[in-house]
Amino acid sequence: MINIVYFKLVFNSVSPTINYMIKIYKNIQKLMSNVFLEAIIKNIEIFSQQCLHYLALIPEEEIRNSNILQTGNSAWILINHVIGNVQQYVFSAIEWEKDIRQRNNEFKTKKEISKKELIEKYKTTIKKIIKIIQSLPQDERKKKVNVQCFEMSKYGALVSSISHMFIHVGQIIEIGSKFGGNQKYFDKKFNLNLTN
Repeated sequence: MINIVYFKLVFNSVSPTINYMIKIYKNIQKLMSNVFLEAIIKNIEIFSQQCLHYLALIPEEEIRNSNILQTGNSAWILINHVIGNVQQYVFSAIEWEKDIRQRNNEFKTKKEISKKELIEKYKTTIKKIIKIIQSLPQDERKKKVNVQCFEMSKYGALVSSISHMFIHVGQIIEIGSKFGGNQKYFDKKFNLNLTN
């Protein structure tokens, strides 16, 4: 009998501490999640600035040239492919917009819109993805979604799409550098020689 009374006494005195510790843990987890998303946004801003800089260097008549890279993709194809991926993985999977992606068409060079219109479409996509990241509620981030043939969390869909975007931005930078772009653009904006 004494043991039960003692146990209840100890449990009741420790329980508020445990609950408080759980609450702190959840707040730290939420904070880290928000810090990670802020870092993603910052990287999107930096890489999209670079992408736009190098896209501007590519002449209108070369934007659809698929012989510049060994992969056979032009800057036109890469931008359309990035936009299509973001539409499916972020706008559709996270925001529940209708999935209108036609992936195979992203690899066909069409002359429907100009380089300027393509760049505007890319800028609009970047603004929209940042807005979605900023407004993604904590309790929605771990929810499961189906994207293409994969099941993942909304968080996972976001990270997957952003990683995909960065790969292709690198290819666009490579194309743009063949028309006069170089690392000096990036070095002017950021001092990469600073040590920690």
